[in-house]
Amino acid sequence: MRNSLIITLAAAAFFNTTVTWSQLPPPTTGIAATQFRRTVDPSDRSASGSATFRINGAKQTATVEIKGLGETDFAVFVGDTPQPDDESLIEIVSPLDRTNEKTGTWARKFASSNGSAPLEFPVDSLSDLSGGIILIGRADDQLLLEGVTNIVNGVTNIIVGIPLFLTETNTVGAVLWAPIPDLVVAPSVLSSSAKAKMVLPAPPAASPKAKGTLKSKFNAVTGQSIIEIRASGLLRGQTYNVLIGDSTNQPPALLIPAGEMTPNKSGSQMTYVRDTAYGDPLPQQVRNITDLSGRRLDIRDNFGNIHLSVVIP
Repeated sequence: MRNSLIITLAAAAFFNTTVTWSQLPPPTTGIAATQFRRTVDPSDRSASGSATFRINGAKQTATVEIKGLGETDFAVFVGDTPQPDDESLIEIVSPLDRTNEKTGTWARKFASSNGSAPLEFPVDSLSDLSGGIILIGRADDQLLLEGVTNIVNGVTNIIVGIPLFLTETNTVGAVLWAPIPDLVVAPSVLSSSAKAKMVLPAPPAASPKAKGTLKSKFNAVTGQSIIEIRASGLLRGQTYNVLIGDSTNQPPALLIPAGEMTPNKSGSQMTYVRDTAYGDPLPQQVRNITDLSGRRLDIRDNFGNIHLSVVIP
């Protein structure tokens, strides 16, 4: 996976600040599951995976599983921002173990039985990670050629208490990321699903016979988010794009491209799907599909004509 997001590692030796974490009292029981998605969107389907965090009395465990990830030298990182970006600091947890080279399968389990987070994590309790992110990335000298500078004059930097052999760069190319939810006793109560019919614009409509349906689903037990759009009756031979507002204001929300729709063989039907079970990033890299609720969504052609619209339920 060559496309990646460049993120800076936290290095306490050169900054007066590091990643900050929640100070809430840790729960005695809780579980949180999340699914990794690609940091580049749109992008072809490739790697995917999941992470699970558990607290059961004094025992705390974290499990990371990745499949379909080629190349070498990947590790687990965490950050306290709600989404990945190229400015916030992240901290390394540990390298991953490639359990199957042919399938690109990686795995790692972290455990503690003393009431605290596993030693690899830079927090007192796994619950402190809630609201932050977990990433899969690699250190790569090539990143320096893209204009990313080392923390201090291109000199080797020590990564927050863990002496890894990162001798050339303090940046990480993150290929996958996932939100870390709150650890709760019964995640299923947070699951949701919704469906809405799309509507035509005011006359004259570009595709007067067009019809469309939007479905969304969030499974809090697995961390899976799905958005699916199906449309028919659109003018054939056109490229159709999905655009989604950057806020719930209708208007003046800015509509941001979320990717092209996929036609069937005849071009009479169009679909758009993002499913985190396959590593798909959600539009605008939101944490869960519920974060898009209340925002406007348009299907438009390359000339800017609106063919169908809906407010995401």
